[in-house]
Order: sequence, then C-alpha cells, then structure tokens
Amino acid sequence: MGKEALEKEKLKHLLDNISKEQLIELEACVTCSECLNWCPIQDVTKDPSISTPSKIKMFKKFVDNAYGLRAKIFGPKPIDEESLAKFIDALYTCTGCGGCGPVCEVGIHTQRLWWTLRRKMVDLGVTPPGGIPNLVKFVKETRNIYNQPQEERFRIWLPEDIKIAEKAEVGYFEGCGLSYNAAPMVEGALRIFKASGTEFTMLDPEEEWCCGFPPAVTGQWEILQELVDHNIEKIEERGISKLIVSCPCCLQQLRAVWPKVYGGKLPFKVEHVIQFAWEKVDNGELEFSKSIDDVVTFHDPCQLSRGLKGPAVIETVRKFIKSLPGVEFVEMERHGETTRCCGAGGGIRLYKPELAMEMGKLLIQDAKNAGAKTLLMCCPACYAVYVHRRIAPPYGEEWKKYEAGIRFNDVLQYAMKLL
Repeated sequence: MGKEALEKEKLKHLLDNISKEQLIELEACVTCSECLNWCPIQDVTKDPSISTPSKIKMFKKFVDNAYGLRAKIFGPKPIDEESLAKFIDALYTCTGCGGCGPVCEVGIHTQRLWWTLRRKMVDLGVTPPGGIPNLVKFVKETRNIYNQPQEERFRIWLPEDIKIAEKAEVGYFEGCGLSYNAAPMVEGALRIFKASGTEFTMLDPEEEWCCGFPPAVTGQWEILQELVDHNIEKIEERGISKLIVSCPCCLQQLRAVWPKVYGGKLPFKVEHVIQFAWEKVDNGELEFSKSIDDVVTFHDPCQLSRGLKGPAVIETVRKFIKSLPGVEFVEMERHGETTRCCGAGGGIRLYKPELAMEMGKLLIQDAKNAGAKTLLMCCPACYAVYVHRRIAPPYGEEWKKYEAGIRFNDVLQYAMKLL
C-alpha cells in the first residue's frame, strides 16, 4: 500500500470535526445531477466522475469502510492508494466556487463541504496535489502566497499623494492578491478614500500578513492561528474600528474563519470596499465630475455572491456602477448567486491551469453575449486572470495571446478615472 493510502488507524478519525449537518448532507445527495449543469469544471471537462455527486459517493464509501457493518465486524478496511488518488483528484479539480450549492435540490452547502473535506484529508496526512503545498511554504517564509519580499508590498502601488494615517478608526486591508497581483485595484480603493475625505490607516508592509484564505480553501489550516492572531493584534494597535477589505477572499476569511480561529467576535467591524464606496456616493460625500460612454457588465466574484458568510453586496455594487455618469449597465445571464466562476480560485490555477484558461474563456463569452464592451470585476484573482493574464505555464503564454474582444477593469479603478 502506498504511503498516502489511509490506514486503519487513520480511518478511526475520518469523521472527526465533520458536523452533524454535513453528515446529513452527505446522506442527502440524491444524485439528481442538477449541479453538473452549473459547474464550471463540468463545462470544460464533461467528466461526471469528478462531479459533486461523485465526490460525495467516494467519501461515503470511505466512511462505510471505516464505520459500516463490515467494519464493525472485522474492523476498518484500509483505503487503497488508487481510490484515494481518484478522490483527491476530484476534490481538487474544483475551484471551490460553490456554484453547485444554490441549485442543489436538497440544499447541500457544497462550498462549505469541500472546505471541510479538503481539511480532513490534510489532517489525515494526505498532501494536496500539484504546487498547492507551496502556498503554506511561501506564507511561512515571506508571509504572502507569492513568495515576495514583504517590505516591497507598498512600493508596487502606493501613489505619492496618498497619505496614510498612523492611527484611524477606518483601516484598509489590501491583501496579498491586490498587492502583488492586482496593484491597480488598491490605487482605485485609495483614490475613493481620498476623494470622499476619509482618513484611514494601514498596517506597515512587514506587519500585514496573509489573511489565510489560500491555505484554508486548500485544506491547509495548520498556519491559520499564527496568521489570525498576528493580524488582529496589529489591527488593534492602529485603533481601527472598521476594517475595509477589497479582496472577496480576504473578506470571506475575515468574516467566516477569523472569528472561529480567534475564538469569538472580532474587535472591529469588517466591510467590503464596494459597500463603503456606495455609502459615500449615497450620502453625497463622493461625487463624479467626469462621464464616459461605455456599456459595462459586472462579474460577481464567487466569494461575494456565494461565500460562507459573504455580505449582501450583489445589489450594492450594481447601484454603484449605475451611479457612474454615462455608463450603461447590462447584465450577464448568469449573475448573483448563479454567477459563473472565472476559473481562478480554489488552487485550480496551480493544479490544472489548462482548465482555468478554458473556464476564463466562457466568462468572456458571457460578457460579450450580454452586449458589454467592458467587463468589470472586484476580485484580485479575476483581475490577475483577465487583466494580467496570469495562469501557470505552459498555458500562460497561450492565454496571453487569446483575443478577448472586450476590455477588463476593476470597478474602483474604473470609477476613479471619473472623479
């Protein structure tokens, strides 16, 4: 038996920390396969063997091996290496977008389930596939998933005319993805702060560590306590009572995971930057003096529209976009809770970048079908895929050459040009 097969002793812990609700969900799947019609992976692979029902079926077989009638009589049956490899491949050939959840006929919260099962496998000693383990390695070494020097974080994007207060009630948490992979998004947010007359503070470059989302979504939780404790301590030292976050994944992590790791309610409120921007427009503190003739659509990021505890910003972002002078807003067929994943999340770009590229093409076609000239977004992973065209080699070069026939931009970067 291979070294990553699950032995009898490990099987005794197969259901540890899996909630009663999730155990019910595992039994609830009726294999109706409605989820296959909404899965971005299925859109490009047409492979039901790695679908939601198949993953659930495989894990239930593991449970039967550990706790079923045969196991009660003869003891747990080890899981062979081939079966485990198939399950791990299916579990990680997934963006974690949760698109299968809202359409589930029996209400399975699939996004949360995949997080739990990935964590369970890692806890049992199974190594995630591809380059995914490097996420934790890099965070341990450089405190960000891109393995870049912390001291250079601000140098990438901080404009000279933007002033950051030493302490303030409003704080801004930009996240690794924006700093190193989507720097113009940060400038857009800070220009909104300045234009609305908002005093704000930020952690120093060396003080802000990864929020922990990439390790968490890939099941690698061992580093989370250190990251959460450090970041909360530094945020409190700045006197922050409201923390503004741009990255949907960071927001997901702060709202849904940090309180669990911290052990209670956070000592500050967390708000998405689009909510903040719309509040300023709505109360007259932020006005646009320029106009643009453009037809735009908006891609709802998965973690804002279907996150574990995501804020209700689906309508808010549309109100903000429609407030931009001269802009005509058109809606893609799939939006809000049924938004199509762009293919950037869940570690898929590290594991199977070719699938990320093909999923990216489908979203572009959706935007063009809606009649949009510009596709707006507010997620650094989406931004990196569409604006910078960053997908792992050898597919990265092919993706950069792909003719999209449409423009891409971050919502606030787009809006700041109209100030």
